[in-house]
Amino acid sequence: MDFSEQLDQIDSPKTRLAMQEVTSSYQNGNYRSATNALYSTVILDLVEKLQTLSSMYDDHKAKKLLDSAKRAKLRMLLMLAGKMI
Repeated sequence: MDFSEQLDQIDSPKTRLAMQEVTSSYQNGNYRSATNALYSTVILDLVEKLQTLSSMYDDHKAKKLLDSAKRAKLRMLLMLAGKMI
């Protein structure tokens, strides 16, 4: 399956690069890696879209979601740091 035409339709350079990794893993038969990379790519794209909504359109719901995600990320990092000590 050739994904090159679909990759060209992705606007975000970061998302396009991440999707290239997904398709490379898939084409090499590394399906577990492709699935994990796809999950990360979807999250990356979602965060980028929320940041665009927040900054360009002053979307309060997008800001709230981003703030909530930042707090959750911080809690996770603190929890992991506590387990390392």
